Amino acid sequence: MESREKENLKQLLLSDDEANVLVGIQILGSLEQDEDLWAVVLYLLVIHSRDTVIFKNLWELVSNRVNLDATPPLGSYFLGYRLELNDTMKAIRAFIEHFPVNLKTCLSLLINQSNTDVNIIRYLLFGQAHGLDFSGVNAIQQKYNINIYNQFELPSDMLSSLKAFPQLRYLMISHRGLFEFPDDPTVFQSLNELHVSLQPWNVFPPGIAKIPTLGTLNLNTMPLGNVDENIGALSQLTGLTISNTQITQIPASIGRLQKLRYLKIDHGQINNLPDSLGLCKQLDYLNASHNNINCLPETLANAKKLQHINLNHNQLTKLPENLGDLKALKSLYLEYNQLTKLPDSITQLADIQNLALKNNKLQALPEKMGKLSHLKQLEVRNNQLEHLPASIDQLILLEELVLKNNQLQVLPVTLKNLKRLKHINLNTNQFDQLPEGLIELKSLQDLSIRKNRLVALPDAIDQAKDLRILNLNENEISVLPDSVGNLPLLTSLYMSKNKLEKLPENFCRAQKLINLDLSHNQLSELPEDFGALEQLAILYLHGNKITQLPKSFGQLKNLQILTLDYNQLKEFPLDALSNLERLEKLSIAGNQIQALPDIIECLPRLVELNLANNLLTRLPQACTQWSWLRTLNLNRNRLKSLDLEGFMHLERIAAHHNELTVEAINPKISRGLEVIMLQGNAFTQTDKKTLQGRFRKATGRRVNVML
Repeated sequence: MESREKENLKQLLLSDDEANVLVGIQILGSLEQDEDLWAVVLYLLVIHSRDTVIFKNLWELVSNRVNLDATPPLGSYFLGYRLELNDTMKAIRAFIEHFPVNLKTCLSLLINQSNTDVNIIRYLLFGQAHGLDFSGVNAIQQKYNINIYNQFELPSDMLSSLKAFPQLRYLMISHRGLFEFPDDPTVFQSLNELHVSLQPWNVFPPGIAKIPTLGTLNLNTMPLGNVDENIGALSQLTGLTISNTQITQIPASIGRLQKLRYLKIDHGQINNLPDSLGLCKQLDYLNASHNNINCLPETLANAKKLQHINLNHNQLTKLPENLGDLKALKSLYLEYNQLTKLPDSITQLADIQNLALKNNKLQALPEKMGKLSHLKQLEVRNNQLEHLPASIDQLILLEELVLKNNQLQVLPVTLKNLKRLKHINLNTNQFDQLPEGLIELKSLQDLSIRKNRLVALPDAIDQAKDLRILNLNENEISVLPDSVGNLPLLTSLYMSKNKLEKLPENFCRAQKLINLDLSHNQLSELPEDFGALEQLAILYLHGNKITQLPKSFGQLKNLQILTLDYNQLKEFPLDALSNLERLEKLSIAGNQIQALPDIIECLPRLVELNLANNLLTRLPQACTQWSWLRTLNLNRNRLKSLDLEGFMHLERIAAHHNELTVEAINPKISRGLEVIMLQGNAFTQTDKKTLQGRFRKATGRRVNVML
């Protein structure tokens, strides 16, 4: 066959039009076997599903040319439901034993159509094992990115074969199988980014330091114990990440990386940073968190372009006195260290915006702290501060101040000058009154002063016109001022574990409230106009002395979560709950409710109901109106029967410590039931088997019966 005719037939076989392919197969059947054309046949057999017309016609062609039972038997490789990559290789090997095949042509076609990098590599390795050169294959010549994931097996010397990709710029390996990194610098001639994770490398591969074009190196999650001394030879490196390893030190040669801008060496065992790090003149980001560093080199201050430093979770006991020379610094994270004081020079960091000092042993902040004129966030929780410097009022851009868990009793009155302060956290300190000046913060939106010793709020609290969140949990407040109701933007008020006996007359004017926690107080009633809080979505009232709910309660049409546990309710508050169409979770445990109503036409969206620790003896059929109920808690009542027929979506029932018997339980319940807890009733292990059998028969599935 002339070359032009052969090329035309080849194009016919490779056509996207099925009719053309079938014509090509028919023509091929009348010709002598040709290695180029049968390479196309093999390619088509691999890529087409067994049930396609093309495959069936090809297989008929093959069957007419060879004994399918001959060794190796082709049918066992090609006629499976689906060819996985390993099966494909076996099929190709078997096929070339029976037919003349231009293997390079076949593999080139497979490589060009492959949609996964691992497939391309496997075909490449197969061809290289047969002495083939793929330098003319487009998919290899123009391959810029390769990603190798853990789900595929590849030989350990696989990386050397990547020399075939002359334009490779990006290589990502996330694989637990060991790959030997080539020492030959010509393998990766153009590589710019190398990302490797999960490799069981204990030693830094020297070959990595020989890639002259490398700009980004990321080694993550491996037992690596060292960094190669020659890493400084990577003159083009701008980003270096060595994370989640066992490295104990960074070589001094890192100072030769004159283009390095990003350095992340976190979650290791590093004890100190090299003096030469200060020679990295372009470095603007340093993250050495989660190591064992106990001091910093003074030469670090020579890295004048540093903008972000993260040294969280180390063992730092002090900072260099010349830290203030890092004039470009914008973020400094020093959380979870052992610092007892800060150097005065830290106040020279005029551009710093974020300063995080959480979980240290600081007893004071520098007196000239106010010089940090660009500071926006100051995080100093979990220290030993007894006072703040007076100059703090000069932090005119400060937006967030976190002082939780210190030993503060007062704040500077001039704090009111911080016009941009939006969030302040004073939880777990020693305040016995709201610090003077706080309510004059014009931008204050979030004030948390939980777990202090407050006994009252100032009458002028309504001066904080922008306040949205007020957390006063765990104080000793017995009375709220009427002015609380005048906070026009208040959406969340947390008053749990105080000593409130009643709410102020104007309380319900705070009509933007969405979250309200009044739990664990001494409230016996709610205001009659409580229903005016129509935006309420979450309301916690548990742990009070409430005997009934006001008639207006039903106006809370946006309520989704309501807790009334451990009050003094004697009846289920049906009328008060009648209009709460959005309520999803209701907990009313620990009251004195003896019965549920026989008619229930409310709470259509109820998903979770807790009626534990009451005096119920039965569950009326009307409760099945709560058709979307998924979790029902009836623990520690006086139930003598449990008829749950009609609950369509129940998944979990808790009814332990009642007076139930096997005969008193109706198993005709939700087919979605997963668990029923019946501990503390008069059941035996035999009863357990009986109940499991009944539930399986009723629901068609296994139900976990817990006795």
